[in-house]
Amino acid sequence: MIAIPGDTPDSSIAGIIADEVALGMINNKTTAARLIPVYGKGLGEKAVFGGLLGEAPIMKVNSYGCEDFVSRKGKTQHLFIHLKTSKKDSILSSPSFLV
Repeated sequence: MIAIPGDTPDSSIAGIIADEVALGMINNKTTAARLIPVYGKGLGEKAVFGGLLGEAPIMKVNSYGCEDFVSRKGKTQHLFIHLKTSKKDSILSSPSFLV
């Protein structure tokens, strides 16, 4: 589990989850992103969940926004299909998946 500040924008959380999905598709594996927004806590503080869940430090989230990516509203399916079917070496050398 990764505890993040409660005031983290929804678009940043969606961007992190989308990155995790892309990693899973490229590697053909099941992945997960256990993000817990903790309201009222700041960076460096601890969130205590109790019981077997324990505690977690509040981690910093990248300050770059994901609004442009999230506002595409699902129009990235061709991107993920290309990433899954392409060779891993050719993904970075070919900008065709951005079209």
